[in-house]
Amino acid sequence: MLTGEELFHSYMKRICQTFKKWLTTSCIRYSLAYPDFVEAVRFHQAFEEARVMSLQPIEQRVVLDAWAQRRNERTGESRRRATT
Repeated sequence: MLTGEELFHSYMKRICQTFKKWLTTSCIRYSLAYPDFVEAVRFHQAFEEARVMSLQPIEQRVVLDAWAQRRNERTGESRRRATT
């Protein structure tokens, strides 16, 4: 027979697994409905990577240039979408 603590941990594990599945499904549905959201997430990830890398003095300039290039590409795509 399970103790109260073991039963609690088993129950919480099932809840976490269910929530993880629901969260994954929800994110996929949202990203399919709103492609700009996906682009914003990718841009934010690139920005965070560039910020962390820029803290390293050796690669600082290279990373900042790469981030600026990525930003310019994104704004160029947004302008093209707006005019099309």
